[in-house]
Amino acid sequence: MKNTKKNYKSNSKKQKIEGVVKIYIISSFNNTIITACRPSGEPVATASGGSAGFKNTRESTPFAAQSAADIICSKLKDFKVSDVVVIMKGMGAGRDSGLKTIANSFNVLEIHDATPIMHNGTRLKKRRRS
Repeated sequence: MKNTKKNYKSNSKKQKIEGVVKIYIISSFNNTIITACRPSGEPVATASGGSAGFKNTRESTPFAAQSAADIICSKLKDFKVSDVVVIMKGMGAGRDSGLKTIANSFNVLEIHDATPIMHNGTRLKKRRRS
């Protein structure tokens, strides 16, 4: 009987990322999601409060965001990254602690806040006559 298993080479050798890596921190009131992308926009690594081992309401804590940022930093060190740009979005509790952890590990060139802010909102309903 023939051996039907194919020998696939694993892509264990990590390539160096050329250019500045963008790190997106999306911080809601329930969770903090951190994504690292190549300069072309392709995601390299993703971590969140849930993937760091926290469950339910503890996902939204600053410590969970710090643990997720540690996971991202360890993955990016395999790619030999030195310079990053941080783009933050949202008003959650983990946005500052995630940024501090990333700033301790890499050279942060720029911090951009992309939180959507309402500039008047929609028109109110017509008042009821009484």
